[in-house]
Amino acid sequence: MLDFFSSHEFDIASSAISIIYMAILGIYTSEKEYERWKNRFTSQFAGEGFVIAWTIIMAIFVIMAPFSDGLYKIPEESAVMYTVVIGVFAVSNHSKRIHNRK
Repeated sequence: MLDFFSSHEFDIASSAISIIYMAILGIYTSEKEYERWKNRFTSQFAGEGFVIAWTIIMAIFVIMAPFSDGLYKIPEESAVMYTVVIGVFAVSNHSKRIHNRK
């Protein structure tokens, strides 16, 4: 968000943070799913809330960017991270449903 509202003054940091963020998300989700299948894992966090928060952030970007006369541009990393978050949530949710049927 800082990169968006600063007109890309944090573009380089944004790229590095995005990579780290996606790595942490992948590690966390992998560990969570492993624990779900190996033991009886109960999530303390609502993944839906996380996805909703990301959706709200992206909606703000999509709505504000066209009305800013070029001042605000959606960082490519944000779109990639949003796609990754949605994808990880979908795979994790599918895994959860399969496990619950078992």
